Amino acid sequence: KSLECTKEGFRNYMKNRPDPPKEEILGPISHAYFHAGSKDDLRLAEKYMNKALEIEPEQHEALQTKVHLLIEGKKWQEVLDVCEMALNNDDENEFFIAYQADAHIELKDPTEAYDSITRLLAIDSSDKDYWFLLARYYALIGKNEEAIDKLIVGIHLGLELKEETINDSLFNEIRTMPGYERLLKLQDDIFMP
Repeated sequence: KSLECTKEGFRNYMKNRPDPPKEEILGPISHAYFHAGSKDDLRLAEKYMNKALEIEPEQHEALQTKVHLLIEGKKWQEVLDVCEMALNNDDENEFFIAYQADAHIELKDPTEAYDSITRLLAIDSSDKDYWFLLARYYALIGKNEEAIDKLIVGIHLGLELKEETINDSLFNEIRTMPGYERLLKLQDDIFMP
């Protein structure tokens, strides 16, 4: 009897609850469509993103979708613009700081990249992806031994040298170094003991 009363009370609560604002629905829908990945899904992601941003220009998930779509088009300066806007509201948002760092690396701006990466590591030094960004930074400035050291930390935190990592042009020189072979062996030892 108690369970039935609880269920009925929950149903009534849900019926009487106001619908969330439209942009709070459209933004997450756009982000979900982006990650679905087909061309049709990307079109829908952009459609819902635009609708959400018309209503609320700083809607979080819609801005995430925008960053993803800009990265697909390699529009790095625009990625920085969106990240800056988003970070004005939440200066510790790791998603936007990470893509800001990535954009600075792609635009060959090591000083700004380093600033973004150190902010990320101050927020969470246990995130393997932030160590990978730091390795990319060191590869960008030509400090290959330091890049390998940062990849080692990343591997210990769970980073796998995926295909995009191996094909990253910043690591072209590193792949010819003896330390890189050691890195691959370490990865195998950790993930396939």
